[in-house]
Amino acid sequence: MSTLPNWVWVIYYLFLLLTLISAIYSCFRGKLIYWAYACIIVSLLVPIVGLLFRAQHTTDMNGLGYLFSQLGNGDLWAVLITLCLVYVGLWWVLFIRDEMDMDAVIRRMRTLSETVKKRFYELNNKRER
Repeated sequence: MSTLPNWVWVIYYLFLLLTLISAIYSCFRGKLIYWAYACIIVSLLVPIVGLLFRAQHTTDMNGLGYLFSQLGNGDLWAVLITLCLVYVGLWWVLFIRDEMDMDAVIRRMRTLSETVKKRFYELNNKRER
């Protein structure tokens, strides 16, 4: 049985930990409460279900390859893990969208665009002289 490199697992578990922290933070702020509760459950459930899923893994494939092969076979554990990870991705989209002040981002982008245009115009005028 082969496994993914250790750095992949470190990033994976750090991602789940950051997801858990962001969901708890969202609960304390009182935003996206039900999404956050579900995210807390999912971020705690994924490692446990993943461990049970990997326990039945006996082939020479790594964990990700085994997940994809079992997903193709319609294995319920693989489907559950995949749905949980899709939910975590959705959570991050919702969390970032809720945390960002889109008006401020658009204003900043316009200011940056105007600054770049101004600099470009100045450089073109210097070159023409």
